[in-house]
Amino acid sequence: MKKIGDEYSLLHDTGVRIICSFVDKIYEIKDWIHSCFKVVEVRDNLSYPKLSGYRSLHVIIKVDGCLVEIQVRTIALDFWAILKFIIRNILKMKI
Repeated sequence: MKKIGDEYSLLHDTGVRIICSFVDKIYEIKDWIHSCFKVVEVRDNLSYPKLSGYRSLHVIIKVDGCLVEIQVRTIALDFWAILKFIIRNILKMKI
């Protein structure tokens, strides 16, 4: 279980990824999300990248009682995250 805001809940397979061209657009999209949905939590890995170098903006919203994670990235950040996933998970498998 993960702590989401003041609640503990499981994030199921509900999620959306928004890909845009430039980093400044990510924050415009975040503002739009805030104006349209009940935001539960924001994880800003753009301003505070993970040690691995991962950068993205994650916004968790509540829609009809369900938690939905929205990831917002640029095309380049998405490409990097996919490559990192492949290197970390798929290439380590014995084929």
